[in-house]
Amino acid sequence: MRKAKESTVLAWHPSRKVLAVGWVTGEITARNEQENEAYEFTLVHKTEITILQWTSNGSRLISADAVCSCT
Repeated sequence: MRKAKESTVLAWHPSRKVLAVGWVTGEITARNEQENEAYEFTLVHKTEITILQWTSNGSRLISADAVCSCT
């Protein structure tokens, strides 16, 4: 899934086996163990991911980077 790049933050989904990972490159990946799927989000941020948090019901993933760009 990832080459040798440094992860900066992890966030487990509140009710499913889904792990989201923020990377120093600004990319975000998510791994869904229940369905054996992986997702990559490459155009969201341009700098290191510093915040990654699922909403309480798990419907959205909130992220922010080192220069305070939030999605």
